[in-house]
Amino acid sequence: DVLGPLGRGFWREEGRERLILIGGGIGIAPLLPWAEELKGKSGGAKGGARESRIEILLGGKNADRLLGIREIKKMGLEPQVATEDGSLGLPGTAIDLLERELLSQDHESTVIYACGPPAMLARVAQPAEQFDVPCQVLLESRMACGVGACLGCAVKIRAEEKEEEGH
Repeated sequence: DVLGPLGRGFWREEGRERLILIGGGIGIAPLLPWAEELKGKSGGAKGGARESRIEILLGGKNADRLLGIREIKKMGLEPQVATEDGSLGLPGTAIDLLERELLSQDHESTVIYACGPPAMLARVAQPAEQFDVPCQVLLESRMACGVGACLGCAVKIRAEEKEEEGH
């Protein structure tokens, strides 16, 4: 039996024109349907609305471990690629690509959607916070039951406390 899809997925950040999708390793896989959905929603903007720009940044250990490039190109998108061993694209990581993108262009209307290993996601959060760019991440976790009963996929979060008026 297969149970899925699990989790909440991404949601569209309204009013953002530059959509950066960043993935590492198997975290690239969930970006493919999201890019397809965003591409469908951004095409043919009407009423003076500007069309969204989708930028895809992919990273992996080497060229053999990168997936989805062909599928992304079939969507009419050109991914930027980095590999740790330099076998494809720029030598480095997807984070290097992200930092370069945020430093080289205006980021006022930018949103980041990311999926990858936990260490990569922690590093994505740093430039997102530095440049005050909204960022959504999909967490990868090995799952046993897939419904939360065994706590195998549970991830601790830090909730920011908000003071409410009158409470």
